[in-house]
Amino acid sequence: MATYNAEITQKFLDEYKTFEYIEENDSYRFEMIKKNYNLEFNSLRHIRNCLTHTPKVNGEFPFHVADYVLQTLEEIINKLVVKAYDVGVKKDNIKTFSPNTDVLHAVRFMDHHHITNVPIFDEKGCVRYVVSMRTIFSILANKDYDEDKTYVIEDLKDKFDINSSKDLYYLFLAKDTFAFDAKQYFIGYNKEHKRCALIFITEHGLRNEPVLAIVSPGDVFNI
Repeated sequence: MATYNAEITQKFLDEYKTFEYIEENDSYRFEMIKKNYNLEFNSLRHIRNCLTHTPKVNGEFPFHVADYVLQTLEEIINKLVVKAYDVGVKKDNIKTFSPNTDVLHAVRFMDHHHITNVPIFDEKGCVRYVVSMRTIFSILANKDYDEDKTYVIEDLKDKFDINSSKDLYYLFLAKDTFAFDAKQYFIGYNKEHKRCALIFITEHGLRNEPVLAIVSPGDVFNI
């Protein structure tokens, strides 16, 4: 059951000022997100215009806004301001392996948890390389792979180097990067015809900095 009252209506008008501030000061990002939510944007603007251009009666609003309308506005504002760091998986929750982990164990673990890329960190928390399921399959299919030999991740570190993939790349972005901006890197391919597989968030977006969080396409899908 929807709720309508003066408090919700006033909060809607207050939040809409934030909406307008973003439109004025970051028009590019505003217009890009508007393309995905054009109907909602137009409806919210119409409601706001009706409220501000229709005189109050005895100090009362001409109508009240429903709670779900306010919620829609707040959700869109959040899409405009949320940072990639906030929607990503924080460092303490990132699944990783030891360099001495058996490669086949890594395969089973990644398959069980539906993970396609697992970063390996050094003692400072910086990325050493990334174990990619796609790369593992390529290694297993290679004629030089010895089925009778036990391989650990460290044995294949050159194959897992961040720059070694022919069709994937990994990106480092600063902690203050907007989630919407991060999402754009997952859309399409770069100039080298590679697809972004994972984004690492560090303080300033540098590879030699400790990782604070990782962002996958699913983390920004709804932005």
